[in-house]
Amino acid sequence: MDDKDKGELIAAFAIGAVVGAGAAFLFRPAPSRADVAHQLLGRARRSGGQWRERAGRARSRAEAAGNSLARASREVLDQFRDEVGEIVGAAREQLAHEVYAQLRGARRTRHEARPAGRRGRR
Repeated sequence: MDDKDKGELIAAFAIGAVVGAGAAFLFRPAPSRADVAHQLLGRARRSGGQWRERAGRARSRAEAAGNSLARASREVLDQFRDEVGEIVGAAREQLAHEVYAQLRGARRTRHEARPAGRRGRR
């Protein structure tokens, strides 16, 4: 058998295989609606279970992240309150000191501004 005959034989074999496969698909019995529904329900149940598991894990991770964020927020807020309290306390002390100094200065000025004859009396 020469090369030309071998090539034709292989081509005929390939064409026959393709035609046979096509005929098998065309003449096979169609699946019933019940079979299709059963297959789809099985796949839906499997994928639904997977999605429920994934959603549960995602919910747990989100809950843990939320709790962590809440703790961190409380800590930052507590520190902020402490710092604001210190600042307000220092400002009150400074203000009280300044008011006292102003009153002392005003009393001295008032005392010095009195006429010489009235300095001892009120």
